[in-house]
Amino acid sequence: MSKRAKILLFSALGLLVVVAVAVTTVVLVIHQNHKNDVAAADRAAADYLDEVAAFREEQAEILADEAGSDLASALDAIDAAVEEIPAIGDAPEYGRENSDDYVEAAKAEQDLEKDLDALATLAEDTLDTTEFVDATVVALDRTTPGTLLGTGPFSSGQPVRDATIPGMQAVKDTFESVEVPAGFEEAAELTSAALQHVLDNLNQMAASLDGGQSYYFEFSEQYNTADLAVVDAVGAAEDTMADAIEAFGTGDDVEAPSSDDSDEEPGDEPSEDSARDEEETES
Repeated sequence: MSKRAKILLFSALGLLVVVAVAVTTVVLVIHQNHKNDVAAADRAAADYLDEVAAFREEQAEILADEAGSDLASALDAIDAAVEEIPAIGDAPEYGRENSDDYVEAAKAEQDLEKDLDALATLAEDTLDTTEFVDATVVALDRTTPGTLLGTGPFSSGQPVRDATIPGMQAVKDTFESVEVPAGFEEAAELTSAALQHVLDNLNQMAASLDGGQSYYFEFSEQYNTADLAVVDAVGAAEDTMADAIEAFGTGDDVEAPSSDDSDEEPGDEPSEDSARDEEETES
Protein backbone atom coordinates (compact mmCIF):
# COMPACT_ATOMS: atom_id res chain seq x y z
CA MET A 1 0.00 0.00 0.00
CA SER A 2 1.25 3.40 -0.90
CA LYS A 3 2.12 5.97 1.64
CA ARG A 4 -0.73 8.15 0.43
CA ALA A 5 -3.22 5.31 0.70
CA LYS A 6 -2.08 4.59 4.25
CA ILE A 7 -2.55 8.24 5.18
CA LEU A 8 -6.06 8.24 3.73
CA LEU A 9 -6.95 5.00 5.54
CA PHE A 10 -5.73 6.22 8.91
CA SER A 11 -7.51 9.52 8.36
CA ALA A 12 -10.78 7.70 7.65
CA LEU A 13 -10.36 5.49 10.70
CA GLY A 14 -9.67 8.51 12.83
CA LEU A 15 -12.79 10.19 11.55
CA LEU A 16 -14.84 7.11 12.36
CA VAL A 17 -13.46 7.08 15.89
CA VAL A 18 -14.35 10.75 16.32
CA VAL A 19 -17.87 10.12 15.01
CA ALA A 20 -18.29 7.10 17.29
CA VAL A 21 -17.14 9.10 20.28
CA ALA A 22 -19.52 11.91 19.34
CA VAL A 23 -22.45 9.50 18.96
CA THR A 24 -21.63 7.84 22.26
CA THR A 25 -21.48 11.23 23.93
CA VAL A 26 -24.86 12.20 22.49
CA VAL A 27 -26.40 8.91 23.63
CA LEU A 28 -24.98 9.38 27.10
CA VAL A 29 -26.31 12.94 27.26
CA ILE A 30 -29.78 11.83 26.16
CA HIS A 31 -29.72 8.99 28.66
CA GLN A 32 -28.70 11.36 31.44
CA ASN A 33 -31.37 13.84 30.41
CA HIS A 34 -33.97 11.06 30.55
CA LYS A 35 -32.78 10.08 34.01
CA ASN A 36 -33.03 13.70 35.07
CA ASP A 37 -36.53 13.93 33.61
CA VAL A 38 -37.66 10.84 35.50
CA ALA A 39 -36.03 12.11 38.69
CA ALA A 40 -37.83 15.44 38.30
CA ALA A 41 -41.14 13.61 37.81
CA ASP A 42 -40.42 11.44 40.86
CA ARG A 43 -39.83 14.54 42.97
CA ALA A 44 -43.02 16.17 41.72
CA ALA A 45 -44.90 12.97 42.54
CA ALA A 46 -43.47 12.73 46.05
CA ASP A 47 -44.32 16.37 46.76
CA TYR A 48 -47.83 15.88 45.44
CA LEU A 49 -48.52 12.73 47.45
CA ASP A 50 -47.49 14.61 50.59
CA GLU A 51 -49.84 17.43 49.58
CA VAL A 52 -52.69 15.00 48.96
CA ALA A 53 -52.20 13.34 52.35
CA ALA A 54 -52.27 16.72 54.08
CA PHE A 55 -55.34 17.77 52.06
CA ARG A 56 -57.21 14.59 52.98
CA GLU A 57 -56.43 14.99 56.66
CA GLU A 58 -57.44 18.65 56.73
CA GLN A 59 -60.67 18.13 54.82
CA ALA A 60 -61.62 15.09 56.91
CA GLU A 61 -61.46 17.22 60.06
CA ILE A 62 -63.66 19.88 58.46
CA LEU A 63 -66.18 17.32 57.18
CA ALA A 64 -66.33 15.46 60.49
CA ASP A 65 -67.19 18.70 62.29
CA GLU A 66 -69.86 19.65 59.76
CA ALA A 67 -71.42 16.18 59.51
CA GLY A 68 -71.71 15.99 63.27
CA SER A 69 -74.04 19.00 63.34
CA ASP A 70 -75.47 19.69 59.89
CA LEU A 71 -75.30 17.38 56.90
CA ALA A 72 -76.39 20.17 54.55
CA SER A 73 -73.33 22.14 55.63
CA ALA A 74 -71.23 19.01 55.20
CA LEU A 75 -72.43 18.78 51.60
CA ASP A 76 -71.40 22.38 51.01
CA ALA A 77 -68.01 21.59 52.53
CA ILE A 78 -67.61 18.62 50.19
CA ASP A 79 -68.41 20.81 47.19
CA ALA A 80 -65.83 23.33 48.39
CA ALA A 81 -63.25 20.57 48.82
CA VAL A 82 -63.80 19.43 45.23
CA GLU A 83 -62.95 22.94 44.06
CA GLU A 84 -59.79 22.93 46.15
CA ILE A 85 -58.36 19.58 45.04
CA PRO A 86 -54.62 20.21 44.57
CA ALA A 87 -53.15 19.62 41.12
CA ILE A 88 -49.98 17.62 40.57
CA GLY A 89 -46.94 19.68 39.66
CA ASP A 90 -45.63 19.70 36.10
CA ALA A 91 -42.66 17.61 35.00
CA PRO A 92 -40.82 16.94 31.70
CA GLU A 93 -42.87 14.91 29.25
CA TYR A 94 -40.47 11.97 29.28
CA GLY A 95 -40.54 11.96 33.07
CA ARG A 96 -44.33 12.08 33.21
CA GLU A 97 -44.58 9.13 30.87
CA ASN A 98 -41.85 6.99 32.40
CA SER A 99 -42.03 7.68 36.13
CA ASP A 100 -44.10 5.08 37.96
CA ASP A 101 -44.32 7.46 40.90
CA TYR A 102 -45.75 10.20 38.72
CA VAL A 103 -48.37 7.84 37.30
CA GLU A 104 -49.34 6.85 40.85
CA ALA A 105 -49.55 10.48 41.92
CA ALA A 106 -51.76 11.33 38.94
CA LYS A 107 -54.09 8.51 40.02
CA ALA A 108 -54.16 9.95 43.54
CA GLU A 109 -55.60 13.14 42.09
CA GLN A 110 -58.37 11.15 40.40
CA ASP A 111 -59.02 9.19 43.59
CA LEU A 112 -59.53 12.42 45.51
CA GLU A 113 -62.37 13.48 43.27
CA LYS A 114 -63.88 9.98 43.24
CA ASP A 115 -63.84 9.74 47.04
CA LEU A 116 -65.34 13.21 47.47
CA ASP A 117 -68.12 12.26 45.04
CA ALA A 118 -68.79 9.13 47.11
CA LEU A 119 -68.94 11.22 50.29
CA ALA A 120 -71.38 13.62 48.65
CA THR A 121 -73.65 10.76 47.58
CA LEU A 122 -73.55 9.29 51.07
CA ALA A 123 -74.36 12.65 52.67
CA GLU A 124 -77.26 13.19 50.26
CA ASP A 125 -78.66 9.74 51.02
CA THR A 126 -78.40 10.40 54.75
CA LEU A 127 -80.18 13.73 54.31
CA ASP A 128 -82.92 11.94 52.38
CA THR A 129 -83.83 10.02 55.55
CA THR A 130 -85.16 13.21 57.14
CA GLU A 131 -88.66 12.92 55.66
CA PHE A 132 -88.95 9.34 56.86
CA VAL A 133 -87.72 10.20 60.35
CA ASP A 134 -90.15 13.12 60.61
CA ALA A 135 -93.00 10.85 59.51
CA THR A 136 -92.13 8.40 62.28
CA VAL A 137 -92.17 11.16 64.90
CA VAL A 138 -95.69 12.09 63.84
CA ALA A 139 -96.90 8.51 63.55
CA LEU A 140 -95.59 7.50 66.97
CA ASP A 141 -96.99 10.51 68.82
CA ARG A 142 -98.36 8.89 71.96
CA THR A 143 -101.08 11.52 72.44
CA THR A 144 -102.78 10.78 69.13
CA PRO A 145 -104.85 7.70 70.07
CA GLY A 146 -106.26 9.37 73.19
CA THR A 147 -106.94 12.63 71.36
CA LEU A 148 -108.81 10.81 68.60
CA LEU A 149 -110.76 8.75 71.11
CA GLY A 150 -111.87 11.73 73.13
CA THR A 151 -113.50 11.58 76.52
CA GLY A 152 -116.16 9.07 77.39
CA PRO A 153 -118.30 7.61 78.52
CA PHE A 154 -119.55 5.91 75.35
CA SER A 155 -122.86 4.15 75.19
CA SER A 156 -121.69 2.09 72.21
CA GLY A 157 -118.70 1.53 70.03
CA GLN A 158 -120.04 3.65 67.20
CA PRO A 159 -118.09 6.83 68.10
CA VAL A 160 -114.91 4.75 68.03
CA ARG A 161 -115.81 3.41 64.59
CA ASP A 162 -116.87 6.81 63.26
CA ALA A 163 -113.90 8.91 64.38
CA THR A 164 -111.11 7.14 66.24
CA ILE A 165 -110.49 4.20 63.94
CA PRO A 166 -110.58 6.27 60.71
CA GLY A 167 -108.27 8.83 62.33
CA MET A 168 -105.71 6.21 63.32
CA GLN A 169 -105.98 4.55 59.92
CA ALA A 170 -105.20 7.91 58.32
CA VAL A 171 -102.12 8.20 60.54
CA LYS A 172 -100.96 4.77 59.43
CA ASP A 173 -101.71 5.41 55.74
CA THR A 174 -99.85 8.73 55.79
CA PHE A 175 -96.83 7.12 57.41
CA GLU A 176 -96.78 4.25 54.95
CA SER A 177 -96.90 6.62 51.98
CA VAL A 178 -93.39 7.88 52.79
CA GLU A 179 -90.50 6.16 51.04
CA VAL A 180 -88.36 3.99 53.30
CA PRO A 181 -84.63 4.73 53.07
CA ALA A 182 -82.16 1.86 52.90
CA GLY A 183 -81.33 0.68 56.39
CA PHE A 184 -84.67 1.80 57.86
CA GLU A 185 -86.73 -1.22 56.78
CA GLU A 186 -87.02 -2.71 60.26
CA ALA A 187 -87.97 0.65 61.75
CA ALA A 188 -90.70 1.00 59.14
CA GLU A 189 -92.08 -2.47 59.83
CA LEU A 190 -92.12 -1.93 63.59
CA THR A 191 -93.79 1.46 63.26
CA SER A 192 -96.51 0.05 61.04
CA ALA A 193 -96.95 -2.85 63.46
CA ALA A 194 -97.30 -0.45 66.41
CA LEU A 195 -99.99 1.52 64.59
CA GLN A 196 -101.78 -1.67 63.59
CA HIS A 197 -101.70 -2.78 67.23
CA VAL A 198 -103.63 0.36 68.16
CA LEU A 199 -106.12 -0.17 65.32
CA ASP A 200 -106.74 -3.79 66.27
CA ASN A 201 -107.42 -2.83 69.87
CA LEU A 202 -109.69 0.03 68.87
CA ASN A 203 -111.81 -2.45 66.91
CA GLN A 204 -111.96 -4.69 69.95
CA MET A 205 -112.84 -1.67 72.07
CA ALA A 206 -115.76 -0.81 69.78
CA ALA A 207 -117.07 -4.37 69.98
CA SER A 208 -116.71 -4.41 73.75
CA LEU A 209 -118.54 -1.08 74.11
CA ASP A 210 -121.38 -2.44 71.99
CA GLY A 211 -121.81 -5.11 74.66
CA GLY A 212 -121.76 -2.59 77.46
CA GLN A 213 -118.25 -3.52 78.55
CA SER A 214 -115.39 -1.08 79.08
CA TYR A 215 -112.12 -1.79 77.31
CA TYR A 216 -108.55 -0.89 78.08
CA PHE A 217 -105.29 -1.47 76.21
CA GLU A 218 -101.66 -0.38 76.27
CA PHE A 219 -99.42 0.51 73.33
CA SER A 220 -96.27 2.05 74.81
CA GLU A 221 -94.25 -1.17 74.44
CA GLN A 222 -94.91 -1.30 70.69
CA TYR A 223 -94.22 2.42 70.26
CA ASN A 224 -90.99 2.23 72.27
CA THR A 225 -89.76 -0.73 70.22
CA ALA A 226 -90.40 1.19 67.00
CA ASP A 227 -88.73 4.30 68.40
CA LEU A 228 -85.60 2.35 69.33
CA ALA A 229 -85.44 0.82 65.86
CA VAL A 230 -85.48 4.30 64.35
CA VAL A 231 -82.79 5.48 66.77
CA ASP A 232 -80.62 2.51 65.80
CA ALA A 233 -81.12 3.13 62.08
CA VAL A 234 -80.27 6.82 62.42
CA GLY A 235 -77.20 5.94 64.46
CA ALA A 236 -76.07 3.40 61.87
CA ALA A 237 -76.42 5.98 59.09
CA GLU A 238 -74.42 8.51 61.09
CA ASP A 239 -71.74 5.90 61.84
CA THR A 240 -71.49 5.02 58.15
CA MET A 241 -70.95 8.68 57.28
CA ALA A 242 -68.37 9.08 60.04
CA ASP A 243 -66.50 5.95 58.93
CA ALA A 244 -66.47 7.16 55.32
CA ILE A 245 -65.04 10.54 56.36
CA GLU A 246 -62.38 8.80 58.44
CA ALA A 247 -61.50 6.56 55.48
CA PHE A 248 -61.18 9.63 53.27
CA GLY A 249 -58.82 11.24 55.75
CA THR A 250 -56.53 8.22 55.87
CA GLY A 251 -56.55 7.64 52.12
CA ASP A 252 -58.60 4.45 52.19
CA ASP A 253 -61.26 3.81 49.56
CA VAL A 254 -64.60 5.51 50.16
CA GLU A 255 -67.40 3.31 48.87
CA ALA A 256 -70.42 5.04 47.41
CA PRO A 257 -73.69 3.67 48.83
CA SER A 258 -75.44 1.02 46.80
CA SER A 259 -78.44 2.13 44.79
CA ASP A 260 -80.76 -0.63 46.02
CA ASP A 261 -84.32 0.61 45.88
CA SER A 262 -86.35 0.02 49.00
CA ASP A 263 -90.14 -0.19 48.71
CA GLU A 264 -90.75 -0.59 52.42
CA GLU A 265 -93.03 1.50 54.56
CA PRO A 266 -91.64 4.71 56.10
CA GLY A 267 -90.37 5.12 59.60
CA ASP A 268 -88.70 8.04 61.35
CA GLU A 269 -86.52 9.47 63.98
CA PRO A 270 -87.55 8.86 67.56
CA SER A 271 -90.01 11.24 69.11
CA GLU A 272 -89.13 13.15 72.22
CA ASP A 273 -91.83 11.18 74.02
CA SER A 274 -89.99 7.88 73.64
CA ALA A 275 -88.87 8.01 77.25
CA ARG A 276 -92.40 8.64 78.45
CA ASP A 277 -93.95 6.18 80.89
CA GLU A 278 -96.41 3.62 79.57
CA GLU A 279 -99.47 5.13 77.99
CA GLU A 280 -102.83 3.49 77.99
CA THR A 281 -106.18 4.06 76.34
CA GLU A 282 -109.44 3.09 77.96
CA SER A 283 -113.05 3.80 77.56
